[in-house]
Amino acid sequence: MAATYVKPGELGLNPEKLTEMLTELEQTVEIHSISVRFDGKVILEGAWEPFSGEAADDAFTFKNRNKYLSGICTR
Repeated sequence: MAATYVKPGELGLNPEKLTEMLTELEQTVEIHSISVRFDGKVILEGAWEPFSGEAADDAFTFKNRNKYLSGICTR
């Protein structure tokens, strides 16, 4: 099943709050990749070196679910 991607504002979410969350995470933990969903839709997704670019296309990169991170956004 393909993911549905939407802009945070389309769901009534403040994109500035997502930026603040991402900045805080980058400063406090080592992030390999992130996918934030709200109401079943992807509102933020990304990967950092060496997990971005061509490496992100490799199936093994995203099968490592023990480092899965999910964010909860409130209105």
